[in-house]
Amino acid sequence: GFSDGVYAYLIPATTSGPLSKLARFRFDDFSAVEVLELATEYPDLAGFANGFVDYRRGFGYLVPYHFGTVVRIQLTPPNGA
Repeated sequence: GFSDGVYAYLIPATTSGPLSKLARFRFDDFSAVEVLELATEYPDLAGFANGFVDYRRGFGYLVPYHFGTVVRIQLTPPNGA
């Protein structure tokens, strides 16, 4: 996973099969977890090996476990909301 300083992001991996739910939670409130189902629109967006953050541009990237599509997500808005 990775962090943008406000949220922690948990990357869907490949265990018994490719997973596609990206979870995030605020560091100051572990009880509120948000989940984004990546494969809803694009079924091949599942099973990731790692991720990283581009702090300068405000994006997080999910790297596929094998061949596949790299996913880019916008991180916390500039106002931190």
